[in-house]
Amino acid sequence: FPSHDNREYDMIVAQEKKLYVFDLNGDLLLDVKSENDIDEANYFGDETNTIFALLNKEQSALEVHELRNQNIKTVKSSRLPLVIDLFNDNKLYLILSYGNQVSCVPLN
Repeated sequence: FPSHDNREYDMIVAQEKKLYVFDLNGDLLLDVKSENDIDEANYFGDETNTIFALLNKEQSALEVHELRNQNIKTVKSSRLPLVIDLFNDNKLYLILSYGNQVSCVPLN
């Protein structure tokens, strides 16, 4: 992945096992490869974090790609996560749902 440089991600397109990210001019900013087919995807970002969440519903697998530290986590989830500074400690957490369970996973 390229390093986080505060780019604006204007369009995100998922196709099979790849996520393509474009700016408003149609320029490809980056592409993200997934282990699984991507059913849903989302972007979460702030001043210091750029995170892409890629969901495969059939396998209930959520891949979380953190661009800043080039980390990839795979967790069980049936939906895209809520990403939040849950405890106001300047750390991001994923709030996940899987079946009738809710879990919290720290990101950084």
